[in-house]
Amino acid sequence: MSIHLKQRAVLRLNLAFGAMIAAAALWGSGTTLGKYALSYLRPFSLVFFELCASCSVLWLLVLCSSERSRLNRHTVRHAWAGILDPSLTYLFFALGLRLTSASSATLIMAGEPVIVIGLAWLLLRERVPPHFQPIVAAATIGTLLVTLSGGDEGTPTLLGDVLILLGTFSTALYTIASRASARQMPPLLLAMLQQTCGLLFTAALMPIEWLSIGLPPLADVPLHIWLLVAATGVTQGALALWLYLRALQVIPATHAALLLTLMPIFGVGSAALLLGEQMTWWQVAGGGLILGALLWLRAKQAALLESPESLESQESLSAPVSTS
Repeated sequence: MSIHLKQRAVLRLNLAFGAMIAAAALWGSGTTLGKYALSYLRPFSLVFFELCASCSVLWLLVLCSSERSRLNRHTVRHAWAGILDPSLTYLFFALGLRLTSASSATLIMAGEPVIVIGLAWLLLRERVPPHFQPIVAAATIGTLLVTLSGGDEGTPTLLGDVLILLGTFSTALYTIASRASARQMPPLLLAMLQQTCGLLFTAALMPIEWLSIGLPPLADVPLHIWLLVAATGVTQGALALWLYLRALQVIPATHAALLLTLMPIFGVGSAALLLGEQMTWWQVAGGGLILGALLWLRAKQAALLESPESLESQESLSAPVSTS
């Protein structure tokens, strides 16, 4: 029986790792596509229309599935995390990058795994074993090497750095909140609720953009940009979030934060392929360091699956999802 449990645990863990890597690939490459779309659309407008596309698909899938029967006041309460990410995260990052340097912002954002680990320990009681610390350090250093390479832009300011820190904290808190919710709700329904909440909150913030720089010239946006926005909204908003929430049902929040350090690798790689940007040797070295850290993490996970306590924990994840 224990061999059967181990096989199921290994399969669940491999599928979760694969889902998290796919989500990181979609979000990382989406940075490049978003950079291109921002030459035609303003930041809040871009996020708003991407969320419109994402919510349209997610609502259609939920209404056409059995998950619609679980839509009630108990499940709706889990939607609030959509305010944290993308709404508040994007707002803080957009404002912060205008007031601080790119290198200063990158340095702060690279500390996200450490913030997630601290929040997971405080709020989820996820214990951080000593062997985990070198993995966190390697992934963080690799992220810095990948994202800090190249020329700097802007001058660091205290207010800008504080805003970037708030955005990073918002992203980390979203991971913690989603980890707790993913253990209680189906990923599709949770993704729909969070994206809808994010859409409503973003819509409420859009007048800030209109009052500061005027109404967006939407009539001048070409058709291929609208198609690109719709595609990125569906892939990054609906598909990537669904994969991410499925993975969070199995993977601890601390491990999820480390796996998302793959995003800069996919971002730099897609920029090289699609925009012709040159990769530096520092970026290649940083990417190798991140991959090495994640392989180390996977090896540690495989070793932990040998313990009877881990098998019992993995078996408990197979219980039906509660909606209360």
